[in-house]
This record gives sequence, structure tokens and C-alpha cells, in this order.
Amino acid sequence: FDGQVQKKLVNECTFMEEPPEVTVMYFGEEALSCKLPATLELEVDRSFMGASKQSATAREKDCHVKGGMIVKVPDHVEKGDTIVVDTRDG
Repeated sequence: FDGQVQKKLVNECTFMEEPPEVTVMYFGEEALSCKLPATLELEVDRSFMGASKQSATAREKDCHVKGGMIVKVPDHVEKGDTIVVDTRDG
């Protein structure tokens, strides 16, 4: 990869502790695309308190995964849990 492509890939993958195996499509020596696996398993590093009220609808809260990304998770997810993130839609 040239410097710009490498820099962009690093910026896009900062939320991962260890980079997953990726598929890179080349045309000659030029990288055309980079595809992540469909899902990634990430460990919850910090979880915020959910609302304590009971509700008939699903409740979500923010949590930090190792690597620093913040994601929405169901209210019952706690620190140390492993969640599965769909990389196609976040």
C-alpha cells in the first residue's frame, strides 16, 4: 500500500485490539478495496449505567469496547462481556 492507503486503514481500524484478517483486492500493485469480516467479537471495557425503570420496550445504553469505540448495547451488557458487532452496518 502507499502511505495514504495505510494511513486510512489504520484510522478505520483503531477500534480493534488486534486487526482481523482482511481481504484486499489489487489491480496490479494498486489496492482497490479492503474488506473486513462480516462480524467482529469485541470485549466491553466500560459500561454506563442503564435506566433503572422497567420498560415494555428494549432498552439500550452506551458502552466502550477495548480500542475505544462507543457502541449501543442492550441494558444487561456489562464490563467484561463480549459483544458481536456487524461490520457491514456498525
